[in-house]
Amino acid sequence: MSTLQETIENLSSKKLEITLSDKVYTLHVINWETIVAEHEEVMEQIEEMDDEEAEEFLSDNETELIQITEYFMNDTCDEKVEDDQWLPIGLLGLSHSPDSYAETGHGGLLLLDKSKGKQDNPAVILFNEGKAQTVAASWNELEIKEIK
Repeated sequence: MSTLQETIENLSSKKLEITLSDKVYTLHVINWETIVAEHEEVMEQIEEMDDEEAEEFLSDNETELIQITEYFMNDTCDEKVEDDQWLPIGLLGLSHSPDSYAETGHGGLLLLDKSKGKQDNPAVILFNEGKAQTVAASWNELEIKEIK
């Protein structure tokens, strides 16, 4: 999935919108591998702390992974991501430079379904309000535009 990964990385710094079922959303592309690595670094820092210290440290250093898991996923989605069946790639309906993902409303989480479609062009799922829906049979079918 290297070419696709390069495409995702290139899109992550751009202001984008995506059309799904005739509805237009802002699209904040994320690099899940980077998010996981940053989270693991923070978790390593709390290994020697007691529970109270760790909780206080995490409240001051909440990672993107914690926020995305809390505000965009449920247990089923989280399990599929951890089992490497789904790969989070985008957040819908947020401002283009969110300070946090705890905004009042959003359009859901966009994921690649690595179990469906070709590895370099997998199906795409929208996960929103606890429901998963395939929105494209392949990544190449998505209507993504850069906003100037």
